[in-house]
Amino acid sequence: MPLVLQWVRPKTLIDIGCGQGTWLAEFRAQGIKDVYGVDGDYVDRQKLEIPAERFTAFDLQQQFAVSHRFDMAMSLEVAEHLPPAAAGGFVAPLVKLAPIVLFSAEVPHQGGTNHINEQWPGYWANLFAQHDYLPIDCLRRALWSRQDVEWWYAQNLMFYAHRPYLESQPALLAAHRECPTALSLVHPQRYTQLVDHLIQIRRKQPPPKPAG
Repeated sequence: MPLVLQWVRPKTLIDIGCGQGTWLAEFRAQGIKDVYGVDGDYVDRQKLEIPAERFTAFDLQQQFAVSHRFDMAMSLEVAEHLPPAAAGGFVAPLVKLAPIVLFSAEVPHQGGTNHINEQWPGYWANLFAQHDYLPIDCLRRALWSRQDVEWWYAQNLMFYAHRPYLESQPALLAAHRECPTALSLVHPQRYTQLVDHLIQIRRKQPPPKPAG
């Protein structure tokens, strides 16, 4: 959280796919009081970590809309839960909410429950580019070796900023210009987990029968 706020210090913030509002509660603890969360009707209102009036239930497979813009929007590890046909319809209203978006989504074979559209970052970057939002890969480098950050955030977390906004933010613009052409990365911790899993599967298989 402090690292994100080193780059962007929003006064207003919306989280699409906020769950119980855990991220928003942390931002509130950092002094950003004007926060708003959107997620499905399945969220237990009794477990919300933000005031109930700051939460709206909505089916994210439909194109959502909020009446006003915010300084920053965010959506973390949500987009992979939506069908591919809904991907463009998820990004389009997201960029209407704010000039900069904090975004992460799971890559292919990352693993998880109901992940029906795991895609490499370039897939999402192309969808953001259709709205003139450009990637800023300044967070992953700082988080990559942090033991106190879950590897999927270290692997996937990026900003996307509207070009006019980006050009008014010298530090972000410089970070964008340093953004690698290849955005697809696999964190060593996940790579190790997958290799260990494959080794275990192989050990359980019977030895091959001799030929002949």
